[in-house]
Amino acid sequence: MREPIEASAPSHSSESEQSVLGALFIDNAAYDRLGDLKEDDFYIHDHRLIFRAAAHLIHRGKPADVITVFDVLNSAGKAEQVGGLSYLNALAQNTPSAANVHRYAEIVRGHADRRAFLKALGEATDALNQNGNLAEVIEKAQSAMMALTERRQIREPKRIGEVLTQNVEQIDDRYHGNTGPRGIRTGFEVLDHRLNGMRPGEVYILAGRPGMGKTALALQISYNVTQDKEVAGAVLFLSQEMEAPELGERALSLSGGVPYENIMSGRMAEDDWPRLTFGIQQLTNAPLLIDDSPALSLRDVRAKALSVKRKHGLALVVIDYLQLMKGTGENRTQEIGAISRGLKALAKELKTPFLVLSQLSRKCEERPDKRPWLADLRESGDIEQDADCVMFVYRPAEYDSSFTPTELMELIIAKKRNGKKGTVPLAYEGSFMRISNYQGQWPLPQLSRSMRNKPSVYPGGLE
Repeated sequence: MREPIEASAPSHSSESEQSVLGALFIDNAAYDRLGDLKEDDFYIHDHRLIFRAAAHLIHRGKPADVITVFDVLNSAGKAEQVGGLSYLNALAQNTPSAANVHRYAEIVRGHADRRAFLKALGEATDALNQNGNLAEVIEKAQSAMMALTERRQIREPKRIGEVLTQNVEQIDDRYHGNTGPRGIRTGFEVLDHRLNGMRPGEVYILAGRPGMGKTALALQISYNVTQDKEVAGAVLFLSQEMEAPELGERALSLSGGVPYENIMSGRMAEDDWPRLTFGIQQLTNAPLLIDDSPALSLRDVRAKALSVKRKHGLALVVIDYLQLMKGTGENRTQEIGAISRGLKALAKELKTPFLVLSQLSRKCEERPDKRPWLADLRESGDIEQDADCVMFVYRPAEYDSSFTPTELMELIIAKKRNGKKGTVPLAYEGSFMRISNYQGQWPLPQLSRSMRNKPSVYPGGLE
């Protein structure tokens, strides 16, 4: 006999659970409209057993009705426990149709999520009351919340007609002159033309060998975004390598035009002071948030990004750099792969572009031409696979002291979904930690035509 449900039982809906099961008996095709409903989402144990039996039959292409489900349960010695044929018949007869099964499933799943949320809170409270380690309790609770949030954001498939409606609206906008970048601007005209802006939900990898200017470029882009009046929201700069004061000094140098060495040494020239004042004015109210916490996990990044999004809105997330994040894999390659996939999922969840800095292996320095290739991405090929865009920073003068122009920074776009590969010239002003649009001749005359068109050197050609 079925056991009665206590009046004080946790969040659930007996009626919705019954309606899901009854709909399956009426029309087995309703199973495909349950979304991600699972056996454990049913609160009533007998309903779990019935759902398991019905799913068992449907998965094997066999009919699942009152008689066949009873037979499965009876073979397992569970038929009488769930109420026998009379209860299974009642489920089918009391459900008017299978038309609304998706809504019934949503109600069941919603109650299951509430129970999971309360369970996580209860476990966290119990652990704290028992003097558990606060950091471990918080991480475990965040993990539970993240899993719950990810589940609730699973999207249903869309008919192609729905997608095309959105496509037509976008095409019409472009036809009527709204042809600007579809994402946020980096502040570099040629780069924005190549990328079509940094788009929400996409991950942009910025990689290079040490000393090439990755952080300088990321900080410059962050600064440019905060100065764009059309951008709503803040830039979250997660600096796992540099302390916030060091980034602040770099930002003052690039925004005010004060030599970085003067700021670092304190040997300020007389005309440096008004420039410093101007830089401070530019930065004081800029929506640039710097977090210099080390060794971040995916959960840490998500928690910080969600907090900023809730308080200020979120325009861009910058992570400096990927290999300094912590993971939980069996080895570092697996960890980096999991982190890379997690960042892509997080960018889509937050509907925000992620600019992720990455180290390169030393292999590129062993070649005569030291421009990076995709194969040089350090510790995991998953980085290339998961990223929407991969860019390499390369400064020829760093390897050849006689090279001119010394300020040239090549930004090699080696991969870009829905965009153009190629190389964008930028100007690196090292004394100011500043990067600007390159004003010199491009392509450089000293580069032979054969080198300019060599894919391994300049993938996609030169802009």
